[in-house]
Amino acid sequence: SRFWSSLSPDELSEAVKPLFQATQPIELSFGEAAILGPKQVAVHLVENSSELEDLHAQLHDLLNATGVTYTAPQFVGNGHKPHVSKREDDQFSVGHKQMANAAYLIEVEIKGEEHLRHIRAKFDLKG
Repeated sequence: SRFWSSLSPDELSEAVKPLFQATQPIELSFGEAAILGPKQVAVHLVENSSELEDLHAQLHDLLNATGVTYTAPQFVGNGHKPHVSKREDDQFSVGHKQMANAAYLIEVEIKGEEHLRHIRAKFDLKG
């Protein structure tokens, strides 16, 4: 979920980096297509494995400790639905499995109606 933070991208990266450094790559198992959130985004649902659930819970705790404010708090914690946003060229079908080897900190710059996404940090999952 998107969130607001008073920390700079570098400070936020440093806060979550140890978690990702200690995380093994996670196998994603794709489920049905769905429409999620207030913006009605087309997604592929992903099975909420114990590894993915644990990562989400730990990340949620770390972000909360930094004082973030979620734009849609109903979709984090118990309301989290793991998913991958649909892209025009993706080929994911129900049952498709893929390894997630990295996580990204993406800053969203709001310019009028445009929401520009900028990758601010990449975290390789190595465990």
